[in-house]
Amino acid sequence: MRMINNLIVMATARDVRAFNALWPCSRLDSRRAYCFEFTGPGDLVDCNVPEKHDGPEASALADDCRAFWIVSHALRDGLLEIRDNGGKTFDRFTAVYLDRPDGRGLYDARAMSENPFHPQGFGQYTAAMPGRHLGRQVRPGRLPRDVIRCIAADRDND
Repeated sequence: MRMINNLIVMATARDVRAFNALWPCSRLDSRRAYCFEFTGPGDLVDCNVPEKHDGPEASALADDCRAFWIVSHALRDGLLEIRDNGGKTFDRFTAVYLDRPDGRGLYDARAMSENPFHPQGFGQYTAAMPGRHLGRQVRPGRLPRDVIRCIAADRDND
């Protein structure tokens, strides 16, 4: 996925193919991209999903694009830092919420594996100091789908 502008998220054909692998009976065309437009708090206002492709899978893809939109805006606004330690530990990804200091020089954070919602995954709230010691900075387009969804859920709870 990628941001087209401040309001529009595009799920590329590659994103749609990966999404369809999770939705075996999906009517979404994996040879094309879909765009979703959001406003202020992340409300969906427009999309280019043809009626013949519309259904629960299109709604789920819109939810994924909304999560991507929320994370992208938090990064842009300096409210979030996402780090990847390259798999050195099970909690490979760390999202540091820079707008949530704890008063001790640390910030609220989420440490997680590639699949934080899975029973054998990991997604724990913690405190962290931002910086390179957590790994390299990573953009949302390089993150697994569930990591984006987990961070967006944390941001939505503000």
